[in-house]
Parts: sequence; C-alpha cells; structure tokens
Amino acid sequence: MSQEPSVDFVYPDDELHQEENHYREAAQHMQRIMNITFDYIVMSKSPERACYHVAYALGLALCEGVSMTDRSAEIGESVYAFSKSVKELQHRLGINTKTYTYGHNNK
Repeated sequence: MSQEPSVDFVYPDDELHQEENHYREAAQHMQRIMNITFDYIVMSKSPERACYHVAYALGLALCEGVSMTDRSAEIGESVYAFSKSVKELQHRLGINTKTYTYGHNNK
C-alpha cells in the first residue's frame, strides 16, 4: 500500500500575513496626500491662497526665506487665518505641524 504525501494544514488564524511592501505603502501615503491637497485647492474659494497653504503645510521650497507673516500680507490674508489654515491642512494630512507653525503635533 502506497502512502499519499501529507499536506500541512494551516488554520485561517495561523496564515502568514502578506509581506510588507514599504514602497507600496509610501506610494499609497503620497497618493493620499496628493488627493487631499488637490481637493483642498480645487474646492477653495481662493485657489491662490490654497496653493500657499499647501506649500507651507508641506514645507515646500516655495516657502523658504518667506515668513508666514510676509506671505499672508502678500496675498491679503491675516497671519492668524493663514496659520490656522496651514495647521488645519497639516492635521487633515496627518503630518508634523511644527515646520512653519507653532503646533506641537508630532504625527
């Protein structure tokens, strides 16, 4: 009598989890950030202001050397409103709020 080869049975709870793919996770994170920022700009009453809010929220090179006070005066917005918009966007994006604002959120 021949013996059939045995197959190890794996219980559903014991199944191996999918292998982590850090590149895929990073790409999905960046796509989420792009979706939120483009939605923010497109839905804004002032796309120019919204673009600057996004730039400061993300710490883009466009902001280097120009304070929020100077930029807000340039676009006709109070520095308080400008800073508040930047902080709210950073919160929506789930990113660090210390770059240009006085927030203490270390996500």
